[in-house]
Amino acid sequence: MPAPESIPERLKRYRLDRFVKTLPTLPRSHGDIRFDPSRDDVKQFYVHVPVQSLADLKLWMGYPNEQYAHPKQEGRPTPGVDPPVQTRHVGLTVGPADEAVVEAAEHHVLFGYVDDSLLADPFWSSIVNGLLQRVPRIPIVLAENLVVPDGTTVTLANTPTAFFDRVTVYGSGSIRFLSDCKLIANTFEVLPAPSVSDGPGTTTTHTKR
Repeated sequence: MPAPESIPERLKRYRLDRFVKTLPTLPRSHGDIRFDPSRDDVKQFYVHVPVQSLADLKLWMGYPNEQYAHPKQEGRPTPGVDPPVQTRHVGLTVGPADEAVVEAAEHHVLFGYVDDSLLADPFWSSIVNGLLQRVPRIPIVLAENLVVPDGTTVTLANTPTAFFDRVTVYGSGSIRFLSDCKLIANTFEVLPAPSVSDGPGTTTTHTKR
């Protein structure tokens, strides 16, 4: 893992410093939390970022080209997982029955290596244009620290991107994704449930089930 960055450095690297200068503080919760841009109780933690290019989509929702160690090999973000479609599909016409083909192509555009020669193909350029038209803005949830206490669940729904400086999950706490979401964090820790004293000379780790 790269060395942790300061919050301003990280906001700048993800081109979010144009919209926020600092990350809001998320109050510590002892119960479940549900993040959804339609909810009034968490809307103060969202920014709705305009998408201006494929590079924006790959940075905020997928896998940027510059993160590939060997771009000419058209690498993949997860070892052992092949790109869902071939990167040369010249002349393919997509109809209503080809939704699976379009979905696979969009996945490759977001998570695969995309060069100019690929974008010169009419099929792939239409895939990119379709994505940009369908996703004009991205709701991004931002907070300085996300703490998931033991026995609680943080749910992310309709949130393509979650941006935190530090994420800490205790004990049986969990993060639940109801839709595709890219979680960005400087550090991510899973720790045992905190121990509490049961009396002189004894400590017990309590875990809710």
